[in-house]
Amino acid sequence: MNKQEQKRFDKLRYEAGREIDAFALEKLTYPDLLLLLKEDKNLRKLIRGITKGDKADPLEDIQPSESDKDAAEIPEEDTSLPETPAEPEAPMARAPEVLRSTLTLELALLTEVSADTEIAADWLGKTPENEGHQLVRLIARAAQWESILDLWDRLAIRCKDRKAAARQTELTMLNGCLRIHNLIWRSRQASLTHAAIGSTYDHRQHQRGTSSGENITAEWLPGLTNAGGITQRSPLVETR
Repeated sequence: MNKQEQKRFDKLRYEAGREIDAFALEKLTYPDLLLLLKEDKNLRKLIRGITKGDKADPLEDIQPSESDKDAAEIPEEDTSLPETPAEPEAPMARAPEVLRSTLTLELALLTEVSADTEIAADWLGKTPENEGHQLVRLIARAAQWESILDLWDRLAIRCKDRKAAARQTELTMLNGCLRIHNLIWRSRQASLTHAAIGSTYDHRQHQRGTSSGENITAEWLPGLTNAGGITQRSPLVETR
């Protein structure tokens, strides 16, 4: 028992020696009952006698003594069994919630990849898995630079087929994978490379999405520069 429980227990034992209709007799609360059931050996003896059907008066031997009446002033020696410490809250009880909030961006990327039938089939596999396993598989794949180059190539083909810029969901996938890949680096980072709209097309710096034209009118897909500073995919642009 802690000090607060001991003080309340002594008070309840003191009350037990008073008349039932005594003035200002305190009401017994549910926490009081739990405390008495745990600490009062007389109450436990009374309950055992009742449940066993003893014919003898179960109260005969357990009436509060004078020392009980003075318990509020002089607590008796605690002869009860050692208090069983409350089991601490499991440290992992809130872990899934905390982990999920920490991985908000990665889970959003998983949602985008899962919604893309072509990329999901290749990157996540066709065998159904739970979200946790899918996320691990996605992170393992996105961390590899070759996977990001492969993703860029797929998106570039789509842009050329549609003759339009990459969709926002596709750019989200590209950016998300690049962010995961950069976790393996410290002093350097891979990055996206952009074309200057209105500038002149240069085959050494750009990749043409249309068949003709010398002026860049739109960027369909940003390029890729690896962590070593080498541009391995030039920005895909529209020219006129």
